[in-house]
Amino acid sequence: MLFRSAAFKAQDEVDAARVDYVTALLTGVGVAPARAVFRARFAYQALIGKYAMAGPGKVRPVPEVEIEDTIALLTHPD
Repeated sequence: MLFRSAAFKAQDEVDAARVDYVTALLTGVGVAPARAVFRARFAYQALIGKYAMAGPGKVRPVPEVEIEDTIALLTHPD
């Protein structure tokens, strides 16, 4: 049980670091801090969901247009 709680703690720390990183990127392009946190969490959850829904070894490449649309949605000014 100790290992399991340590693993959960480590995963929480990794998740927080990733969300913080994306938040910093978004604020760097002018998104308001409160919105940047929400958008960073949303983007991270969408990424995790993409891999969870696809299953092992089944993630397809993301077309360039989808990447561009996602960036436009996330970085849209307030």
